[in-house]
Amino acid sequence: MADGTPRYPADAARSFQAPDQSAARLLQDESTLSILNIVYSQEAQRLDSFDPEQGIGRYTVPHALTSRLQNMSYLNGLSKRPDGSEAGVVDYTLDHAPGHFRPEIGTVVPGVAAIRSSYETLARSGLKKEGYPEDFPSMLTGFNSIRFKNAVLPGNRVLYVPSNIQTDTELFSGEIRGDITGQTSDKETIEIKGLRVMVPDHPTMRERVLPGSELFEVGAHALLAHMFSGRDQELLDDQGMPRVLPLFVGLGETEIYQNVFAGDELEVYTDIKRPLKALTGVVQADIRIVRGQELILTSSNVTGMSEWREKALQKFGLSSGQAA
Repeated sequence: MADGTPRYPADAARSFQAPDQSAARLLQDESTLSILNIVYSQEAQRLDSFDPEQGIGRYTVPHALTSRLQNMSYLNGLSKRPDGSEAGVVDYTLDHAPGHFRPEIGTVVPGVAAIRSSYETLARSGLKKEGYPEDFPSMLTGFNSIRFKNAVLPGNRVLYVPSNIQTDTELFSGEIRGDITGQTSDKETIEIKGLRVMVPDHPTMRERVLPGSELFEVGAHALLAHMFSGRDQELLDDQGMPRVLPLFVGLGETEIYQNVFAGDELEVYTDIKRPLKALTGVVQADIRIVRGQELILTSSNVTGMSEWREKALQKFGLSSGQAA
């Protein structure tokens, strides 16, 4: 490539026609975005505005974010297991969970960190098998499904175990299971079916490219905004704390078609399939992320849930107000 930027195959590009909108621009829903402020610190937020009537969010990718994420270390390396297989090892720290959630609530590693760790593990295994340098860049292109099972906290070590790895020079696929170690028995944190990774046709990974896994945080925050739109009064307790916390449960068939760069203006379309009927419960949607008329990502059956704060923190192994 002339500019040295890794790209997805040309035939993966898709166009997108935005639906008619009643206004010339998206309107910022202040109450919905204030909910994001209550749940997450500023550095964790991935939404600038949201139109609750049409379920459309907007986000401009900050330059500082792409640089920080590209320079952040996730995978320690591959480690031999007793059965002779190899697993990716990640020691999570507070750096992997900035602002997720606010300090007075507690700190939990976001699910997108597990997605990135998983595809880096698959890529490292595939690169090794195909004879590439182990630090050669890779790009997430999609998966069949993801299921989140147990929360990861800063200080946890997670082993990402790949299986059924298939390689075809530049395309790798397989399954991934993430296990939190150091427990009485290992606790599974994530399961990914049909994970797909590609090797770009140029080895330079520019700092201005947003890691593909981060797109799911953008989609999750749009889903969260949709979940709690119009519920700001019932959401807060007398101390101004959220009564409930959002949890990311899983995703269905997902494809990524284009790179996203620092400065890109993204629109996130949430097509709700199962609305949140009360303050707690499950919500499900299909999500599309676009840039202008370019389709960036499609993800079906994106599932989240809202759970009472104390119950959620108990699941995480945190007490209220404990910052890990």
